Amino acid sequence: MKALLATAKAQQPFELTVIDISNNPALKRLYQNHIPVLLKDGKEIARHRIDDTELSALLSSR
Repeated sequence: MKALLATAKAQQPFELTVIDISNNPALKRLYQNHIPVLLKDGKEIARHRIDDTELSALLSSR
């Protein structure tokens, strides 16, 4: 997912924040078996995998 996000960001700029859940017990409990997780405006939009078509559509729907 990281490489896909980097490619998408080069084509369509957006803010990306990477969070290390190992330093946050609440996030670790919530997501430990589901990383990576992608959130948009605080809402989960993908877990584990997302394809470039789906990501592009989600980013365009700002």
